[in-house]
Amino acid sequence: MGKSLPLSLVAAFALSACGGEAPPSPNSAAPAAATASVPAQAVAVSGPSISANVSIKDAPKVAPGIALELKLVDVTDPAALPVVVAESTQPAPAMPAQVALGYDPAKVDQTRVYALQAALKAETFVLYGTPAPVPVLTQGAPSSGVALELVRGGQPAADVPPNEKMKADFRKLEGEIGALRRIKGERLEEEISVGWDAFVDTSGQIRMAREQVDYGDAGSAEFRYAYQGGKPWVVERKQSGVTTLVGWNADGQVVVNEQGDAPASDEELAALQKRAADLYQTASAKR
Repeated sequence: MGKSLPLSLVAAFALSACGGEAPPSPNSAAPAAATASVPAQAVAVSGPSISANVSIKDAPKVAPGIALELKLVDVTDPAALPVVVAESTQPAPAMPAQVALGYDPAKVDQTRVYALQAALKAETFVLYGTPAPVPVLTQGAPSSGVALELVRGGQPAADVPPNEKMKADFRKLEGEIGALRRIKGERLEEEISVGWDAFVDTSGQIRMAREQVDYGDAGSAEFRYAYQGGKPWVVERKQSGVTTLVGWNADGQVVVNEQGDAPASDEELAALQKRAADLYQTASAKR
C-alpha cells in the first residue's frame, strides 16, 4: 500500500495555487516559518545538459516541501512505454524557473526521438506536470530554452504500453455505444451494398461508426471505426477470417497495427484511415 499524501502539503499547495498562504501551525516558531517560506534555488548542472524554462499555467506559487522531477525519455516507438534516459529530482524552485537536466551523450542516438517531461510532486503524488513530453535533442528539436508549461495533474502515469491502452479504450468505447444516439444509412459502391450506422455523443461528436459491406460472391466485411476529435482513431476490419486492428495517436503516428501474423502495409493503413474519414463525413451530414 502506498503512503498517503500529507494533508499539510496538499493544503499548502492548494492555497498557494489560489494566491493565499497556508495558516501557521500554532506550535511553529516564527524563525522556522520564515525559513520554510524561502523558495529553493534551481540546482546547477555541469557537463552536457538540457536547459528548460518551467512555468505553471494556473498557480503563481509553489509551497515548501514540493519536489521538481525532470525526465529525459526515449519516445521513438509510440506503441511502447517511454524509456527513461536521464532523470533528476530536486526541491522545487520558485516559478517560473530556469532548470537543467544532465545526461550522458553516449546514451543518445541521433536517429531516435527524445522528449523532456517535468512534474511537481508531493511525495509520489503529481500536483502539476507536462501534459505531454516535449521533444528535445534530436530530429531538429532544441537542447536549450525548452518551454515546459505545467498543468494541474499533468500526464497520467504510463504503466500500460500505449498500444495496449488504445486497444482497451477501443473495447471500452465499443461497450458504451448503446448509451449514444444512433444514426444509420446505406449506399452502393460500384454495385457493392454498404450499410452503416454511427453513434453520436451528447456534444454532437461521432464517437464510433460501423459498416457492413456485402461483396456478393466474394463474401462480406465488417468495419468498426472509432474517432477522437473528428479524426480516425482506431479501425477494425473483419474479413475472410482475418481481423485487422489499427490505430493512430493525436500526432498521426501508428500505435496499433495488427493483422494476423504480419502488420498491415502502409497502403492498407492509408486506405483504412481514408475509409474511416469518408464515413465520418457521410454520417456527419445526418447527425
